[in-house]
Amino acid sequence: MPTLLAIALAVFADATPDGFAAEPAEIEAYTAFEQRRFVQARERAQEILKRREGSFVAELVLGAVEHYGEGNLPSAIARYGRARQLFEATHGAHPGEGKPWRWHAEILKELAWTSGEMDRRPEELTYLDAHDALYQPPMWAERAWPLMKLGKLAEARRMIELAIATGKPDQVDRALTARCAIEYESENRKAAFDACMASAQAERRDAHPGSIPFGNAAEAALGLLRFDVAERLILEGAQKRPQGGDNPWSQLAQLHLVEGRFAEAAQALQQAVQFRRRRPSYLHQQMRAETEAAAATFLLVADQIDLALRFTERAMNRPDRGGLKSGQPDVAASGAALVHHVAARTAAEHIREAASAAPLFERPRLYARAARLELEAFRAGRRAAALLAGHRHLVQTLRPYLGGGALVATFLVPDLVPLIGPGVAEAALDRARLAEDLPAATVYLDELGAETALGRGKLDAALA
Repeated sequence: MPTLLAIALAVFADATPDGFAAEPAEIEAYTAFEQRRFVQARERAQEILKRREGSFVAELVLGAVEHYGEGNLPSAIARYGRARQLFEATHGAHPGEGKPWRWHAEILKELAWTSGEMDRRPEELTYLDAHDALYQPPMWAERAWPLMKLGKLAEARRMIELAIATGKPDQVDRALTARCAIEYESENRKAAFDACMASAQAERRDAHPGSIPFGNAAEAALGLLRFDVAERLILEGAQKRPQGGDNPWSQLAQLHLVEGRFAEAAQALQQAVQFRRRRPSYLHQQMRAETEAAAATFLLVADQIDLALRFTERAMNRPDRGGLKSGQPDVAASGAALVHHVAARTAAEHIREAASAAPLFERPRLYARAARLELEAFRAGRRAAALLAGHRHLVQTLRPYLGGGALVATFLVPDLVPLIGPGVAEAALDRARLAEDLPAATVYLDELGAETALGRGKLDAALA
């Protein structure tokens, strides 16, 4: 799509490009949005609608402002839907030559993208179908992600091949990113690493490389327990153009934390918070909870329990949308619930310890607070267990650094055992051992085996 500034100049020169017919005021409003002058764009669009309620361009502008300026995705969807209704009421659902059809195509794209960010995959595919039925080129690569999220992997792979066959750089790059995600979620560690490294290599050739492929490749490297490779990829991605819901510094903080590099983890977390604040508002809801859960995990290790609780409560109450992540939102939420369970339980233990040495008149208040925290820990733990109740997600969580599992530090995974019960944990662990083909991962499974044996009262087995 040509830049709207060029279109505006063409309009004022009475040489409107085909399919972009619009009033000068409408072009001015959309150009203000493209230049990220959101207040001016909103004001211009509202002025247009006061004069003429049927302006689909003005509704498109207001939807774009709600989407990219305010981060209000439901309101943006409503505005885009209104823009589509107005356009089709005037020009029909199948506009041809001589009609401003390019606006219609843009509206359908925005509807698809916003639905995807909200993780509303059937609607996203519906809008992509509507676009591709009328306009060229087809958006093959854009279909792969929603199909993957719906579990239709064979169809997703076919879309990837079609996108790569076009030879168009944007289609190829998106297709390679989708292939990386599919392999990562398919429990094949080596295939995921190869696919994600191919995506990162392709991104290096781009004129303006973005950060996402490098973060994805780092996750795949962790799947092979190649921590050094993962760190290099994360740092490389941090120097690239920010993309989507990616936060390389949060990723680096979690890596340093499990490695015991606490000072470096603290520095990375500071960078992660600053990085998140610099992102556009519409992306905040894609990665806020994940960053806060990572910060809470660090604070737990640093024995800053009260502060950790504040972060985990926010992560629990404001979960990420998950539209830009390959995993399922419920599985991602289970990680935040588990961290909150550990934080609340640890806080209760600290308070009970303090109460044991407190004056008699202070003990009832302290014990009451500890009881409240224990109840909160119990509820969070039940939530984490319920969200991981599906056999596949539980087994994937027990296997270290595997796609499809809960986003939680590996040293917190043993805390799942008493929550799901040692019998269930033992059965899931048996399945994890059968499925695991990475020899180095058996150390993590042995750790869980010790926890499971302890829960069943088998002290000798646990010690062994």
